[in-house]
Amino acid sequence: MNEAKLQTLMQDFIRKDPSRGDDHGAERKRRRERYQSIDKTKLLSMTETEFSDYIGDLWANQIWRNNKAYIAYKLIADNGFDHLKKQLAALLYGNSPVEDRWDAFLSSVKGMGPAMISELLSYVDPRRYMIFNKTTVRCFSYLGIPDMPRHNYQYTGQTYGKACGCA
Repeated sequence: MNEAKLQTLMQDFIRKDPSRGDDHGAERKRRRERYQSIDKTKLLSMTETEFSDYIGDLWANQIWRNNKAYIAYKLIADNGFDHLKKQLAALLYGNSPVEDRWDAFLSSVKGMGPAMISELLSYVDPRRYMIFNKTTVRCFSYLGIPDMPRHNYQYTGQTYGKACGCA
């Protein structure tokens, strides 16, 4: 990665509006603390309303900010609530390599893609995982990180694990 380019971009971002860096950091911290307060047991015992709040707070779902419940209830209807919670718990708290958990989740849950699941992983363990969506991947490529996916089918567990330094 081109570290100098990254530092320049970060300084420019904050210089344009010094509060942006602080606000963004505070919001990210609030979200991380919220998601880290939910362990596997709490996730598995969530009600549909709690799950709606859990999913609705993701940046990946901001398009639904006026109807946050829609996406959660669509996920529940498409996957079954118990199945959805079990698969999400396996993804976030499982012991197998993230590459395997990623692929297993994407193949068994309809309606949640790389943006949502990588955001959740990055909140649960921000030192190991990162947000991995079209926007961040374009940025990673711009910063000189090699082998970033160009097509949706390339957002695999192996690609994600490699990007996170797990593979």
